[in-house]
Amino acid sequence: MISGRFTKPLLYTLYFAALCVFFLYVLFPAQSVKGYIQRQVQEANPAYRLTIARLQPALPWHLSMSDIALYLHGRKLLAAPQGTLSPRLLSLLGPQKRFDFAAAAMGGHIRVYVKHPPPQLAAEIHLEKIKLQKIPALKAFGGRSAAGVLSSAFQYRRDKGFSRADGSFSLSDVRIALVNPFMGLKNVLLRSMSGKFTLRQDNLRFSQCTFSGRQADGSLAGRILLRQPPGDSRLNMETVIRPQAELLAALKNSPTTRWLAAKTAPNAKFTLKLGGTIAKPSLNLR
Repeated sequence: MISGRFTKPLLYTLYFAALCVFFLYVLFPAQSVKGYIQRQVQEANPAYRLTIARLQPALPWHLSMSDIALYLHGRKLLAAPQGTLSPRLLSLLGPQKRFDFAAAAMGGHIRVYVKHPPPQLAAEIHLEKIKLQKIPALKAFGGRSAAGVLSSAFQYRRDKGFSRADGSFSLSDVRIALVNPFMGLKNVLLRSMSGKFTLRQDNLRFSQCTFSGRQADGSLAGRILLRQPPGDSRLNMETVIRPQAELLAALKNSPTTRWLAAKTAPNAKFTLKLGGTIAKPSLNLR
């Protein structure tokens, strides 16, 4: 049992601590901190803009955010209703600050681990089970619609105006509606797809990409030269396709591809080159 000699100092200590927490919460400069975070994102890369509707401190040592959106060249790229930003407390004493960001978003989760020694920016980004149909940047892009589940992990770095990213991705249960039927298909269906990618400024490259589905199996490689608006991005990609029963049936039923079905032997494969732009792709079948 605590003696009276220790009870009063303990109560005063707890009271003072509670008072500090109360005034920290009430007097917290939320607008200033929110503005600082938004400026840091834009200064790191002027192409991006972050908006936060509300920011406030939360126990034990993190910031709670609501209605978060990230824009790229004025177009909404990602959105999350809630998120938390937590500093690595010991890092605040050194030159390199570290923060952890986490949010449930777009049907999945986003986790970002940031190192921020100005003027550099480095981040490790994890996208976990994001639903394609809920990504603002992909909604009805170019008249197309996409559904599926995306997971990705990559390293991003920006230093002296040069940005780069390296990572991997996986997709599952993918369905892409085509504006115009292609090879007798109105939708592209994939059970799974995975691969690696690199980004150097505006040059996005894909490698070691393989996919499988009831329509076809195959591989994909090449690059996309990113432009604004996104529909003007240039394609230079090649995919090797091994048709399955559903694709072969679609080829036979289409007057324009019936000749290809007649020439396609079991377990055969053919190459499809993609050029042009994302908005107006050109296809060359070999």
